[in-house]
Amino acid sequence: EMMYHIPLVIDVKNGDQQITTGTYSCEVIDIDGNTHSGIYNLSTHECPPGMWGVLCSFKCLCSDNATCERESGCLCIAGLMGNTCSEACDSGYYGRNCTGECICKNGGLCDSITGNCNCTEGWQGPGCTDEVNQATPAWLIFVYAGGGALAALAVIGVLLMIYSRRMRTPMIYTSATERLRMLE
Repeated sequence: EMMYHIPLVIDVKNGDQQITTGTYSCEVIDIDGNTHSGIYNLSTHECPPGMWGVLCSFKCLCSDNATCERESGCLCIAGLMGNTCSEACDSGYYGRNCTGECICKNGGLCDSITGNCNCTEGWQGPGCTDEVNQATPAWLIFVYAGGGALAALAVIGVLLMIYSRRMRTPMIYTSATERLRMLE
């Protein structure tokens, strides 16, 4: 019977599943091609608080409420990035560790925490791509309405002048037949 001692197992997986503490059987193929079956006990552990890395040998120096993750070190809160989470997101990025890419257009500013766009005047929508429909000011509506009414009054005035002139001008008839035609 052969005994194998593996002092450090970095990452144990079965397909895509992470293997955790427990008893497992395995087969080992030696350099001669012989297969050896066996049972082993696997004991997993987390890094102590504030440490990260395969051997938990790196110290987390996280700031601003970031958390220390075993695999990658500091996991920054939204809006911050860097090894210690002390740097603000670069322009155009947002979220945890600044991994989200902003979609703001037309001069809109991206919120480094949420990714929401603060649109410039005249633009709206999630990415500041929709033009704002400008409402017509009340004074301009009054001018348009007043201009239309003024034009209508002018037409009525012209018609009244023509009518009044016609009424004032005496009718001259050359014959009785012509006078009867006017009365019809």
